[in-house]
Amino acid sequence: MKALFFLLVCVSMSVQAAEIESVLKRSRIPLQHFGIWIEAQPEPLMYNADRAMIPASLSKIPTEAAVLAELGLGYQFETKLWTTGKIVDGVLNGDLYLQGGGDPALVSENYWMMINELKRTGLKSIQGKLYVDSSLFDEEHFSDSRQSVRVDRAYDAPVSALSFNWNSVNVFVRPTSKGQLAAVFADPQNDYIELQNKVVTGNKTDLRVERRSQKKHDVILVTGTIDKDAVEQVVYKSITHPNYWAGENFKSFLNQLGVEYKGGVEARRVPPEAQLVVTFKSKSLREIVTDMAKFSNNYVAEMLTKALSTEKPATLKSGVKRIQQWLEKKGWKNKNYVFTNPSGFSHDNKFRAEDLGTLLVDLRKDFTTFPEMWVSLPVAGIDGTLKKRLKDKPALVRGKTGYLDGIIGLAGYYSYKGEPRAFVFMYNGPTSYDSQVREVFDELVRDVLLKN
Repeated sequence: MKALFFLLVCVSMSVQAAEIESVLKRSRIPLQHFGIWIEAQPEPLMYNADRAMIPASLSKIPTEAAVLAELGLGYQFETKLWTTGKIVDGVLNGDLYLQGGGDPALVSENYWMMINELKRTGLKSIQGKLYVDSSLFDEEHFSDSRQSVRVDRAYDAPVSALSFNWNSVNVFVRPTSKGQLAAVFADPQNDYIELQNKVVTGNKTDLRVERRSQKKHDVILVTGTIDKDAVEQVVYKSITHPNYWAGENFKSFLNQLGVEYKGGVEARRVPPEAQLVVTFKSKSLREIVTDMAKFSNNYVAEMLTKALSTEKPATLKSGVKRIQQWLEKKGWKNKNYVFTNPSGFSHDNKFRAEDLGTLLVDLRKDFTTFPEMWVSLPVAGIDGTLKKRLKDKPALVRGKTGYLDGIIGLAGYYSYKGEPRAFVFMYNGPTSYDSQVREVFDELVRDVLLKN
């Protein structure tokens, strides 16, 4: 009876392998560009799975797993406010320091909470200076392990111990009357952003939004046209000086909430004599990794990796080394992989589909972290980077996507008889096949993995 069962399993595997090969051959994409690993019994199905390939954002899977394991689910970052001098009749006769603790998820609502707590000390105005302290991390805002060419898109945001709103700004454009300047807004609005509006309302939409870095601020130049009947358009841009960005936004929120401050923002470490007045704790790590995985956020991946650093100030290389050490404890062999950038925004990372697949299987056995990994992954047809894919098979796949020009990835778990099974699809090849490769991967999931 056991022999018959084993034979049936082997026949089933050979059928599945043939179906996979058939899908790949029908695509007419040269097969050597693919790396495939699929969990199966008694052995996984593999095609080029032992060849090291560039993973792009599939790199975030080992990053997230290592961060959760090494820092712990309840880990929180702390952003602090310090004062020098005394508050007399509501006036701070001294300076206010905003000190970053490496929180990747510090956003507008958190500033409201911090300033409301500050107001409860009786503070109404500041006579001294507002200083920002980002000394917990080094000053390498753009790691040399990323792609060398910088862009002004939000996915290439800088990394700093004091960061705000993912170190990016939203630019909104609305039409007005034909022939007139359009309405342009930066959100959040503050003195850090110098907004230059040269958009004309016309008969078509052809917008160009450019960020130009200055010494302590950024110029956002918006040109082109917007159709008079168009809905509001939004463009997301990164900023270049995260500490001043965070400080100018904090200054804006102070004044909005009734704490008067008319001075500028300068960078300086908190002095020994300063008094701690507010400590804001971030949301939990398990929520922050979901921010990273759902939308493949490069900035969050690098912020979390610096939090792993054993050096002071924290460096990305030290954090990456800790991830490498964790991977090698999981059985990865140094000779088989290169892992230099935790977000995967690099052509230098390389690993094998086989190693990522076995890691996904191993993670499933970890009761402490796997539930968080599972929840963080984009759900096919529902949310994140898989929201628009496999809509005919919603919620049957949870996976991480990866993309650089000529590099496509999809890896995670699919439903097999109601249980999660791991899979890894990788492609490194000509960019002319990029859009087709996604379709091939979705076909493999729909017609092979979810069929069995």
